[in-house]
Amino acid sequence: LLFFFGCASTTPKCAYKVSEQSRISEIGQTSELEFLEVGRYEAPISKALMAKAEPFIPIVKDVCKELNIDIAVTMAVIERESGFNPNNENKSDPSYGLMQLVPEMGGRSANRYLYGKDEAPSPSYLYNPINNIYLGVGYLSMMKNYYFGDVKDSQSRQMCMIGGYNAGPGGV
Repeated sequence: LLFFFGCASTTPKCAYKVSEQSRISEIGQTSELEFLEVGRYEAPISKALMAKAEPFIPIVKDVCKELNIDIAVTMAVIERESGFNPNNENKSDPSYGLMQLVPEMGGRSANRYLYGKDEAPSPSYLYNPINNIYLGVGYLSMMKNYYFGDVKDSQSRQMCMIGGYNAGPGGV
């Protein structure tokens, strides 16, 4: 099982391999690495990336534990979506914050799933890292449990969850 995160055009910054023992190892370009223990994984990442990620690790760990989502996957999604920039905005979607939530799609769906509220969060709400991580992980949880809960193989379910996060559940 391979994950490619941090891709810029055709050259990936990082490629992670998940082994049968559920260990992640970098197989792409190398630099000075630190090992980030995230859940049951130990993910090698650059010291520069670690410095960007560090402020968000406690929040991600707490929310992922509460919603039963892999921490390593969430950290990889944040790195890929925003590069750990909580003020990131993609004007083409538009999507906002660390996990690049589209207010009318993932934001509204996560609000419904987590809080029973059928409303789109505002951009200012999504720029708050705690709010963004909670809704983003909630959206991952909704993908995993609601849309792809019938997928029996856990790795396949996880891949569907990640694909659904990016393309919507109908795109998987």
